[in-house]
Amino acid sequence: MRWMCLPMLLWAQLACAASAQQKIEDLAQQVAPLWQTMRPLCVMAVQADLQPGLQARLDYLDNQLLASNLIVRLVEKVGENASSAWRSPVWALQEQLERAALNPSEREPLREYYFKLQTQTPGEYRAQLVADVQHMSEQLNMSLREQLWKSCHALGLSQLSPEQIEEVVAARWRQQSARVQKQLHDELSAFYFYSFRSVENAELMVMANLSKQLKPWVGSAKLAIADYFASMRGQLVDYPVQALGPASDGTLPAARPWRPQP
Repeated sequence: MRWMCLPMLLWAQLACAASAQQKIEDLAQQVAPLWQTMRPLCVMAVQADLQPGLQARLDYLDNQLLASNLIVRLVEKVGENASSAWRSPVWALQEQLERAALNPSEREPLREYYFKLQTQTPGEYRAQLVADVQHMSEQLNMSLREQLWKSCHALGLSQLSPEQIEEVVAARWRQQSARVQKQLHDELSAFYFYSFRSVENAELMVMANLSKQLKPWVGSAKLAIADYFASMRGQLVDYPVQALGPASDGTLPAARPWRPQP
């Protein structure tokens, strides 16, 4: 299945929070609009004769892929994180720099910066600092993309158990995960390099160290995201997909109300 590229910068907004609760809320807010972007493509990927029978499943996913549902479930499973890293005043500076980079007036310079990074390699030390800073956003967003794509692949699967559905969608995801990972990494790297272009390495190192302290929480959040979506896909078996028969116009009248043409 070939996908349209999602808009750049959509994922970078994850980094503007300074609490575990806010991170989850910011991530969840993206679910519904992303699903609506993917939804038509998901339908087109299903065998044509099965597409009319998808409405019940689509309605179910529409109801499940709401920010409120994801927030409640993730907060229950992950909970708040007591790490002192969340309380650092450095988050305020990071948020200020990121919001400035998201300003519409910066869109074209950021786009140019993105293409510049495709041909020029940043210094190894600074590249590592940026990678550490973007780790949380990249990992959580990659997890969300993976689960949305798996749910999209599961849309047309029928007559399978939930376990079999998970095996099939996992195999399909492996075929495209590397490409999606590279796209996401490149987009986020450009955003973070651009956001921190005026920040000295010493200051950037403080941000990187804070981000590294939160890696255990990121791992827990990824597991919770995967569990939520797997449970949701498991319910798809309650909405069977059936091919509809060919349309019928009824019996034609014996006397045709038109003149036959050669």
